[in-house]
Amino acid sequence: MLVHLYIYDLQLCDTDKCVGFGAVFRISFALAVWFALHALLVRFRSCARFDVDYWLPRILLLLGLLVVSYLIPSDFYDEGYVQISRVFGGLFLLLQVIVFIDFAVLWNKDWTSEEKQMYKTTLAVALVFYLVSLAVLVLLFVYFADPGCGLNKFFIAWTLIGTFFLTVMSVSAWISRGGILPAAVVTLYSYYLAYDAMASDPGSCNPVKSDELWSLIVGLVLSALSITKAAYTLANSQSIHGQSDVPLNQNDDDSVEAGLPPAPASSLSPPSLALSPSPSAALQDEAEAMVDPQRSFRFHFIMMCAAMYMSMLLTGWGSSQEVKEHDSKKAHDLNLMSMWIKIITQWVTHLVYGFYLLAPKIFPDRDFDD
Repeated sequence: MLVHLYIYDLQLCDTDKCVGFGAVFRISFALAVWFALHALLVRFRSCARFDVDYWLPRILLLLGLLVVSYLIPSDFYDEGYVQISRVFGGLFLLLQVIVFIDFAVLWNKDWTSEEKQMYKTTLAVALVFYLVSLAVLVLLFVYFADPGCGLNKFFIAWTLIGTFFLTVMSVSAWISRGGILPAAVVTLYSYYLAYDAMASDPGSCNPVKSDELWSLIVGLVLSALSITKAAYTLANSQSIHGQSDVPLNQNDDDSVEAGLPPAPASSLSPPSLALSPSPSAALQDEAEAMVDPQRSFRFHFIMMCAAMYMSMLLTGWGSSQEVKEHDSKKAHDLNLMSMWIKIITQWVTHLVYGFYLLAPKIFPDRDFDD
């Protein structure tokens, strides 16, 4: 009711700026610029407090960017921002693949560790994943491999061959790292990407041309999990808002090496030298010490890429120029660009996991930290 009143009855915003792809691009632009400004500011030591304080100015800045984004003409988004988002959205997609493989590897290590030794459970879960992948393979042949659909047959055959060789390498005794569970996860993910790619084909070889909302939901869930995993990894790596790699006080070295918290300043200095700074200076020093500029920059850069990727995910990788407004609900993801991006993501997944398995053999002189 309120949306109808706002858009139609009062005619405060009766253009595509407030609905559909126009709104998606504008909100994405505001968020991307907001995170980009954070990433730039945390590079300066004097602006360290901006990342842990000043919440009201930061919220007002975001609201201001949202207002400005609606004042920018649509041509900027259709001709400029879409192209930029495709690049940075692709970077986030690459990060998502790396995070996904890292999760599968860590999952396998956790269940097969000496403490848990859940070998039967690991094998059972992997078997379930392979059975589901086999079922998807059969469905792909039934629905997408009609006569004359050579490209679809190539996608299916490549998925089968690629996942087969990755599985063989992963369980091979010649490979120093791997496992059946990561290979099963990569296999299932590969078949999902193969289906999603062929379901985005606007041609006659795609029998599934309905509004597949579940596919969009899966993409959003995977993106949310990737962001969470990346943020968690950065937080645990001495933390974004935590201790940096270099001790803040040289006298804290022994405590850090011993795994103990640093001693308070009053116990490290004679009473005559333990002078308390002013409250404002102490707060600023504490804020600067809490921020690791490198990790904070990486976090905000990831969030900037994620904001652009979300706009691509919701608009079929910027296909709004190719789709009329009344068809956008059903055809937002039916375009060749979306199809090729998804299948290339599958190939990149194979390359990344294959490199992970073969890296110790290709570079024997390097120490790969598992």
